Amino acid sequence: MRDLFARYGGHGFIIGKGRASALNLPEDQSLDNMLDHHSVEIIPNLYYISSYTLRPEFMGAMPELPDKMIKLGTATHDFTDAFVQYEHTVRSDIFVGIHEYLNVFSVVIHTYEEDVAEIYCCRKSQVAKTFDYVLTFHPKGQNEEKYDLLDHPEYVEMLLITLFFTMGLNGLTVEFTPSSRKLGKNISKEFCNNLQNTLNNLKSDEELKNLMLEYAETYNFNMKKEAT
Repeated sequence: MRDLFARYGGHGFIIGKGRASALNLPEDQSLDNMLDHHSVEIIPNLYYISSYTLRPEFMGAMPELPDKMIKLGTATHDFTDAFVQYEHTVRSDIFVGIHEYLNVFSVVIHTYEEDVAEIYCCRKSQVAKTFDYVLTFHPKGQNEEKYDLLDHPEYVEMLLITLFFTMGLNGLTVEFTPSSRKLGKNISKEFCNNLQNTLNNLKSDEELKNLMLEYAETYNFNMKKEAT
């Protein structure tokens, strides 16, 4: 059932070819190649890959939570991942980890099976439990000591905003409750209280860019690219 979710490449399908997003995937779907040539640049030195629009081989559904993932918190949000007749709200736990490099972060979400079962009027046991790798978040070109999310909670805020935006939740209902882990405790109440209003104001990629530029100015995010 979850293979039909938009979080695995959007709702677009082409008869005989599968998901429309898969047509844009390169032969080399390694992390390095995807980051270098197929990621989205929000502002200079800030990139992401979203499985909602382009899902490389290393993203998608997993039966178990990967090792060393840390729970950021739980989002209660409108369900946008499948076409349904009525509006539904679900709960999704959000986890973050390091993907190969210290400044490349994997974001995994787990939507509660009982919430999905209620939407489809089936038993919870009929819904497979999966942990879904949906976002690769890459703040590039920063000083090495700036890669630690514990030391830089602004990265977590930027990551969460990018996640919810790519999930199509801007303008919809989103509430976020931080976890009791250190990373969760670092997320400010002000951020959580303002999250709904923040997302409501992000109606385009350009507005996401402008918000990230504000973060860059406030937190001295290095936007100067290294010479190649």
